[in-house]
This record gives sequence, C-alpha cells and structure tokens, in this order.
Amino acid sequence: MEEIEKGEALSGEPSSKSRRNLTAEKKFDLFVESCRSPGRVGEMLRREGLYHTDLARIRAVVEEGALAALRSVRPGKKQNHRYLPRPMRLF
Repeated sequence: MEEIEKGEALSGEPSSKSRRNLTAEKKFDLFVESCRSPGRVGEMLRREGLYHTDLARIRAVVEEGALAALRSVRPGKKQNHRYLPRPMRLF
C-alpha cells in the first residue's frame, strides 16, 4: 500500500506551490527592509513566503555587487579623457 501511495505522489502531478521569480527591485526592497527592522525579519519572510536562506542569498548578492561597484571607483581627482588641446591663435 505504501508503494502505491508513493507512486501516486511521484506521478508527475504539478505541485501546488509555484516558484516565485522576484525582480531585482523587489529583492533590494526586501534587503533594505531587513536592514531597517532586524527584529521583524521573520514577519517579513512569512509575509513574502520566503525562507531565511533566500534572504541570506539576497544579502550575499547585494554585498558582492556593492563591493564590485566600490572596487571600480578609484580615489583621487577624476581625469577628463575627452580633453582636446585648443589650437593656438596668432592674433
């Protein structure tokens, strides 16, 4: 009997849960909300139907993106690459 029940469960019927695809803006909003109110993270995750590992992945991606953006910025005065010398006037 147990084998029959297992076979029915694995028959390829679609699951009642569908996978959510969050936009980048929504993920960033969740990240910001989790930073603003760290005591209410569990409430936010339940409301959005997410697991704490999902939020951990979002945080890791945000950190990676922020570090990449900061690495590309060099300290000091910005150089103007479009500088063209002016022709000299004789008069």
